[in-house]
Amino acid sequence: MIDLHIHSKLSNGELSVDEILEKSQDLDIFSITDSEHCLAYKDINLLEHEKLVTGVIFTSSIDGMLINLIGYEVNPTIINNYYYENNSKEVIEKNEYKVFQSLQDIMKNNGLTLSEDLQLSLVEKGISKKLVFFNAQKHNENFPFLNYHNFYRNGLSNPFSDYFLDEREMHPSIDTVFNLIKDAGGLVFLAHPYEYEVNVDTLIDKLIPYGLDGLEAFHPSAAVRQSLKLLDICEKYNLYASAGSEFRKARYHYPLGVNLHHNIFDLDSFKWLKKYSNLEKENENI
Repeated sequence: MIDLHIHSKLSNGELSVDEILEKSQDLDIFSITDSEHCLAYKDINLLEHEKLVTGVIFTSSIDGMLINLIGYEVNPTIINNYYYENNSKEVIEKNEYKVFQSLQDIMKNNGLTLSEDLQLSLVEKGISKKLVFFNAQKHNENFPFLNYHNFYRNGLSNPFSDYFLDEREMHPSIDTVFNLIKDAGGLVFLAHPYEYEVNVDTLIDKLIPYGLDGLEAFHPSAAVRQSLKLLDICEKYNLYASAGSEFRKARYHYPLGVNLHHNIFDLDSFKWLKKYSNLEKENENI
């Protein structure tokens, strides 16, 4: 069992780094992939955790659509230096107030009502979207989004939606993300390809020229047949594969760990993980 997509309390998860290390003892391979930084690895002796793959996840955009790119086997220091340089308190507050105002304009343009006293009492990255979503849902019976995930993916991140929020200036460009991960010695994977609800083949074709290394083939957003298709794509383009639960909080009902049959793990697309685990030796004895 492996899990290469886990969020800690240092980004938007509920578990501390120590709690993740404790709960991951039963995993064969795992990775902490916090958003935009590798702060989780500052106090971890990687030599003592042979099953741990360094990781980070970035939000970027292609053709106006937001996507997530995971960097594996990155040098945490290089990623953290970039994070410190580009995520000052002043920058975060400036961007968040800009998003908050844009969201209010979007709601108004769609004929929706928000509380007159709605304001940002706490300024942190990403808070505006959830604040406006729940307020709009509360005050408008005709609000078309049933949950926040649907609002984010099909509204805010969809260039063809009336609720589209252009965030390209607030996230690193796709070139920046690829170059940063590569400069940090890492591999670039497209996270949860089916979550974007676009033609997966077309999206992957657009990313390969940038130097895409792999796909998150197994993820809660993908049905089994979709995961198998992603493995076929990995084989076709000589890409690596990964698997992750995107574990954040227990109440989301996505458990820690993805159970892969040993025949799946033996595919060439997973060969990059063999050095982290003795699964290969175990499978020889089955």
